[in-house]
Amino acid sequence: MERLTGYITNIEHREASGSIPGWTLATCRVGDETVRVSGTFKTIANGETIKAEGDHMFKGSEHSLFNVSKSQLYPPTKEEPLIYYIGDICKLDRKDASLIVTTFGEKTIEVLCRYPERLSQISGLDPDAIPSVIELWNHHNSTTEIDQAAEELGLKTSIIKALAGILPKGTNMAKLLYRDPLVLYRSDLATWAQAYEFGVKIKANKNTIKFQKSVLLYVLRTAAEYGDIGLTGYHIDLWCKHLNIPSFQLADFSASQLDLQDCQ
Repeated sequence: MERLTGYITNIEHREASGSIPGWTLATCRVGDETVRVSGTFKTIANGETIKAEGDHMFKGSEHSLFNVSKSQLYPPTKEEPLIYYIGDICKLDRKDASLIVTTFGEKTIEVLCRYPERLSQISGLDPDAIPSVIELWNHHNSTTEIDQAAEELGLKTSIIKALAGILPKGTNMAKLLYRDPLVLYRSDLATWAQAYEFGVKIKANKNTIKFQKSVLLYVLRTAAEYGDIGLTGYHIDLWCKHLNIPSFQLADFSASQLDLQDCQ
């Protein structure tokens, strides 16, 4: 097993679907050398730093190929890789990508994420192109965050994407779900059993107001199906036992009787 560290300079081929989705053939700059790499990547962009382990096949010949078995990709920090990176993501030619990177240097990514309006300060950059640059960058950024959150939490990307679509823009999905896993149930993206099991899996704090209100919502919805509405704390406790849910204190809820609208 050999190791490789460099940055992606050209994605020659990538399988979007088929038998091996994500399989990619690309060229990589490693020091003063250009190395062709192949492997399966969930996402990949020109300019990204790659740290990989694998087998270097046909080394020293024109057919030299580094077959990646394990890898990590990182956003670039140096000027040349940044030019490739910004050009790829924002669909810019080298001239315009270079204008952005030479203006902001190592802070390029920070500027695009936090202060995109500063693009208008760049002399020589077409003002009409700026909205597209910002839109493409934001789309890439949100997609990357969704993929990372899905991988970290062990959830389907489609669930994270659907949740992101109904929450305020810029919400940190992973942080939110660690703090409030039952939002999946309240948003009707998962059944109670699925959301509760996920909460147990990530060792969620069951004493938070949001967790308790979600439990109440499930209890009240279930009770309502049987015509049992306007429950007191005593009856809620009975329902918790019936549904095999740990009971909890109701001191944080001012109403002596609770209906569905109190917990939506």
